[in-house]
Amino acid sequence: DLYVHILQKGFQLGSVLGVGAVAPARAAYTSLWLKQPVDPLLLARTAGATTLGDFTLVAVAGAVRVKNIDQDGLEDRAYRLHYNQGQNRTDVFAQAGAAAGLAAGAALLRGAANASALHYLGCSSVGAAGGILLHVLTWPKEE
Repeated sequence: DLYVHILQKGFQLGSVLGVGAVAPARAAYTSLWLKQPVDPLLLARTAGATTLGDFTLVAVAGAVRVKNIDQDGLEDRAYRLHYNQGQNRTDVFAQAGAAAGLAAGAALLRGAANASALHYLGCSSVGAAGGILLHVLTWPKEE
């Protein structure tokens, strides 16, 4: 349960960084520095590669961290995560967004001869990042 949470956060981190920072930086570089038109497939692949890289790093780091926690600590952390409404809501919004992004990507990339798994992952990342943004924007304010 705890490791699944760690993997979800790795995907979410990669999605937000890929869509919010790396893909826009790549677009700016291509457009402003290279003076070339920005290819949406390049941006999707960039977001996908960032997500995959961050997911992999977090998976390895999480495995090392979890290995060093005793059983009581694992159970305590898993219990607290299970009942954390903010974490659960973030995960639901990210998962729904990822599914919507993947579906949209499948429709948009249909027939693209050079579309790869990274392109589809990038589209899913866009949806996940959008879901997380929607979660943040609609989270009830505490008074």
